[in-house]
Amino acid sequence: MIIVVSVSFAGFRFYNTGHSQITGIDISVTGMAKLAEKATLKTIIGYNYISPKTLDPDYIYASDTMPSGKINYYSYETTSVDPSKNILKYRFLHTLKGDIEFDIRSFSIGISVKHFSKIENLDSTIFKFEEATEATGGSLQAIRYRDYFNNHNDGNWIFDLRAAYEISEHQQVSIIANNLFNNIYSLRPLKAEPMRSVILQYIFKI
Repeated sequence: MIIVVSVSFAGFRFYNTGHSQITGIDISVTGMAKLAEKATLKTIIGYNYISPKTLDPDYIYASDTMPSGKINYYSYETTSVDPSKNILKYRFLHTLKGDIEFDIRSFSIGISVKHFSKIENLDSTIFKFEEATEATGGSLQAIRYRDYFNNHNDGNWIFDLRAAYEISEHQQVSIIANNLFNNIYSLRPLKAEPMRSVILQYIFKI
């Protein structure tokens, strides 16, 4: 399995960290109901569960020598924030996606929802970088992720809303709101996801 690990004085590199096993289930359901002559309800729901585990938690896949001469050995066990369950790093165990759209004559309105459960495990080096940048006393911008991981890493619910009106066979106007409730969230360490955006869209078909 390829994941990011720390193997140098200040950086990251991809390494094969040994055997792993990922099991799970994936369920999706789609449906459409005609509520009236010109009214339709469409739904899509999907759920995914995975159990991603390392089979070699003590396998040493890399080593490096510090300026002091000390040799560091890297394994899943020594580089994980939480190695207790052997869960691979940066994984969501539960993912849920749903979409409902209601169409009536020339109007349509829809809402979609996405849920990502918390990240169970990640590289401990990210926390070490945080400690190192804080120790510089301001000469480097401090990396601050530990607080978010410990206090906000409890899963994320994201809602999008859209509405459209078909003016004619060739014209349509829509308004689309992504991240409707303006949630502050991160699906990968140190990468903030987009805040709320509202888009007014006009389509002309030639």
